[in-house]
Amino acid sequence: MFRKKAIVIFLSAFVVFGLVGCGHKKTASTPETPKSTISSSTAESNSNQDISVDTPYGKLVYPYSVEEILTTESNKDDDTDSYIFDAVFDENKIKVFTIYFSKSDHTDEGDLIGTTKDKDGNNINVYLKPESNIVNEEMSDDEKDIIYTAQETLNDVVTSLEKWPDYKSKQN
Repeated sequence: MFRKKAIVIFLSAFVVFGLVGCGHKKTASTPETPKSTISSSTAESNSNQDISVDTPYGKLVYPYSVEEILTTESNKDDDTDSYIFDAVFDENKIKVFTIYFSKSDHTDEGDLIGTTKDKDGNNINVYLKPESNIVNEEMSDDEKDIIYTAQETLNDVVTSLEKWPDYKSKQN
């Protein structure tokens, strides 16, 4: 009888501790993000929410599910603010796309996708520059998948732009 009771208690404890162990979130170390010329983008995240990157014009938003494979870096150069989105795997960072905000016309900054306004009501051009040919045959399938997933966030970021009150998409 005692033996039967001991086995039941042991199995119950095993199940309970096994379930508790499954509930702990595993955290992976995140790679160092290089410092930008302006303070690094503020990213807000909760496990069930999207990540938002603050800009002077609004928030660029992408899914929390890509937090471990996508980093952002902001730079300010003359009259242009840039937000660089990089795929991260192992110790590698690969630029996937960049969103530029500029008061002047910069055809070399990518494709004009729309305009927004700054806090003073001035028009700001919004450019998108997706990187091409960033996947190569030397990469593993997992590395390629990470880059493809990071590239797909481009759609989420553009969709977040379209929700800004002052954003006007360029009509073709």
